[in-house]
Amino acid sequence: MVAIEAAYYFMVPLYIICAVIFLIVKYFKRQEGPAKKKWIDLIFIAYWLGLIAVTFFPMRIVISDTIVSQFPLQAYLQMVPFATINGYLLDINFHSMVQLFGNIIMLMPLAIYLNVFKKWSLKRNILFAFSFSLGIECVQIVLNLLTRWPNKVADIDDIICNVAGYMIALLFVPLAKRIYKAL
Repeated sequence: MVAIEAAYYFMVPLYIICAVIFLIVKYFKRQEGPAKKKWIDLIFIAYWLGLIAVTFFPMRIVISDTIVSQFPLQAYLQMVPFATINGYLLDINFHSMVQLFGNIIMLMPLAIYLNVFKKWSLKRNILFAFSFSLGIECVQIVLNLLTRWPNKVADIDDIICNVAGYMIALLFVPLAKRIYKAL
């Protein structure tokens, strides 16, 4: 098996870090407004980087056709609702709980950030959470097909957990607004 991993371990993260630093500096030079909003934006950028790292990396790229033929579509895609969640609950261990609760809390900061600074309806929030989570899963499928390796499984249960977590986070928006005003 021939795999190109050096690019992931060195060049890709280095490029992303440099690009993000450049964008942050450019953003803060142009941005006007309260300093607390700038700091929250900076923390939110760190959240975005973490979200990208968790959902898309590590990424292995395979060049061999022999390896590719070993992975059926099920290695890339899980479309049975609650199959993964049930599996996690039937075999409770550290990894399964990190996966389950990680997917639940993954979009919580996004829900709070968007709703503290904007007023969105419940319908718009649900649609956004579903679309955003579906978008992540679609990108994972495309990356799997491009890299020819099941790096991340696109899972319907991830969407269910992401949307549930996003909706739970909406309950904390009034508290987050009060904290923001008190800063």
